[in-house]
Amino acid sequence: MTAGATGLASPSKVAEIGAAVSSRIPPGAGDVAAQVLQTAANMAVVGAGEFMDATVRQHGKSPAVAINEMQINIKIQQDSQNDKQKND
Repeated sequence: MTAGATGLASPSKVAEIGAAVSSRIPPGAGDVAAQVLQTAANMAVVGAGEFMDATVRQHGKSPAVAINEMQINIKIQQDSQNDKQKND
């Protein structure tokens, strides 16, 4: 909802150009069309992010993410052990 409100308040240049290019929009309605386009774009981005979060919550992380996190944790542990050995 916040993203939609932001789109209504300040449409981007892309939304303004998209609204101006359309020949179906009556004169003077370009600003309103730009706001509507920006609102839709903002809400689509937020909605996609929320969809991805819900997917991860429901199905867990992908195998690639799990492997990447394991590799990072192993590297952190190795670096920690190396630092400990250097300090001893």
